[in-house]
Amino acid sequence: QHNIKNAMYKIRFGYHNNQGIHGACPVDLLHALYLGIFKYTRDSFFEQIGKESKTATQVNTLSQTYGELLTRQSDRDLPVTRFANGLRTGKIMAQEHPGILLCMAAILVSTEGRRLLAKKKRHFGTNAQKRDWSFLVETLLQWDRWLRSTEMEKSHVKKSEKLNRYILYLLKKVTNRQEGMGLKVQKFHGFTHIAKDILGLGVPLETDTGHNESGHKGTKTAAKLTQRKEETFDLQVAIRLEEVELISLAMAEIDGKLGQYFGKVQQENAVSIPKNARGALGGAIYSIELDEDTQQYQVKLTTKVSGNEEEKLEKDLVNFLFGLQNLVKDSIFQLKMYSIHRRGDQIFRGHGKYRGKPWRDWVIIDWGSEGPFPSKVYGFIDLSSIPTDFRGNYGGIPLKQGIFAIIENATVDEVEENEVKSEIFIPISLEVGIISNNEVTKQMFYLADVEAILQPIAVIPDLGGPPNAYFRVKDREQWRLDFIYFLENNLDLYEEISDVESTDNSS
Repeated sequence: QHNIKNAMYKIRFGYHNNQGIHGACPVDLLHALYLGIFKYTRDSFFEQIGKESKTATQVNTLSQTYGELLTRQSDRDLPVTRFANGLRTGKIMAQEHPGILLCMAAILVSTEGRRLLAKKKRHFGTNAQKRDWSFLVETLLQWDRWLRSTEMEKSHVKKSEKLNRYILYLLKKVTNRQEGMGLKVQKFHGFTHIAKDILGLGVPLETDTGHNESGHKGTKTAAKLTQRKEETFDLQVAIRLEEVELISLAMAEIDGKLGQYFGKVQQENAVSIPKNARGALGGAIYSIELDEDTQQYQVKLTTKVSGNEEEKLEKDLVNFLFGLQNLVKDSIFQLKMYSIHRRGDQIFRGHGKYRGKPWRDWVIIDWGSEGPFPSKVYGFIDLSSIPTDFRGNYGGIPLKQGIFAIIENATVDEVEENEVKSEIFIPISLEVGIISNNEVTKQMFYLADVEAILQPIAVIPDLGGPPNAYFRVKDREQWRLDFIYFLENNLDLYEEISDVESTDNSS
């Protein structure tokens, strides 16, 4: 680095500060946060594990598993978490770094992840060290959601100046970055000024370059299709861009998606079907049929959906369906279980093998006086045709006309003092009948009216833990609200960090 006298130093760009050119160039979330702080955190995490170590490979594999599990959720607000090569290698875009940290947070809180990290006693040997890492990663995710708010209270911004410095201290202490200049970089220092930048220039989204950067994608793709000769490069890029645009318009017109063409409506008689007019039930359909020879009920897949493969249903689920069919046989000769329920634009799935892997959504169900509980969906049953005077109880509820979800119920666990506490993951336990040899050998199913479904949620298993142990992932809006809670309550956050001093990684 060289100390030079910049011609811009004496120019004042606004009355809100005296920082000159530096005050006019605020911290950019895309480059400073995602390609700076978040990237440093990921790199330091694997640096402390050992980049080429066997443990790093195992942790990376675990991240791929959690990335896939986080993707197959009915809560679609989660960041991108599916990375073909895991977290260590491969081309990762700036906007995907929150997903990297979310996978890291899942590893740090899971039983298997803590077991693997405990092998590296120098940096992860104690619960306090693992908790420091977990606290750092989750705080960064909450911080990111708050910084990306469309509006902020002025009082919160002023209070954040102190909290921002605390986060930087936490980052420095936990990561102990040794690569390059460590954390003696502008991307780190710039966040000490971000509160003043927000007060002077507005929320960080006003100065974020993410949307401008995304505009380069088409041009970059077109550039790869040229001969890459200097004298014809510009012309060939322009031609490729025009060709892509014309092909896109042609495909849209073929599919009937092009509403206007030279100002004229082509499909004057086209009727728009509102999305909520689609069928409420669909997907793969299973029927419960009576075998005349054996006089036993059988579950058969009666329809297939593109990309869906026939799966073998769990024995306890089949028995649950048999019992229900036997109860309503006088009203419904052939009961059917559907794998999809739609509510407007929201799709709830109960697939046992969707495109080769299970996709069973989790939801919050309001059980009335008993309160809301998380539940795992296995399918949907239409009981609309049973008589209004039908009398009978099944699956924990009195049966009536309507659409019902077949679910497993879960309860929220108490966190023990010696466990790694989390700000993003809530431990829950699935209600099961029997656990034998660390496997669930008896499941417990219930029926719940689909009208009692309050919201979709994201839930992942505690890999390496008890077979009925899971974590509910708080939605990203709650991450932002939790960060505001920190700001409003003036918590002594330095007490959250352990007294274990970080050591130099270079030795």
